[in-house]
Amino acid sequence: MPKTVKTRKVAKSTVITVPSELNVPIDVQFKPSVNEHGDLIFKRIDQLNQEEATNITEFVDQFKPVLEYLKDR
Repeated sequence: MPKTVKTRKVAKSTVITVPSELNVPIDVQFKPSVNEHGDLIFKRIDQLNQEEATNITEFVDQFKPVLEYLKDR
């Protein structure tokens, strides 16, 4: 079981250390929230793989001329 951790102030943020024994990966985004009991909840945001990112970019690029045309109307 991980050790107890305590919040602390760093600049204008309140931070909490994540113990290494929890094996939380580096460079992964999380969406934080607080429930009605004051418990912190961090839900991982799924990252897009390279193919998904490319597909989205290509899709948006297809409609860029139309969006440019419509933006000033």
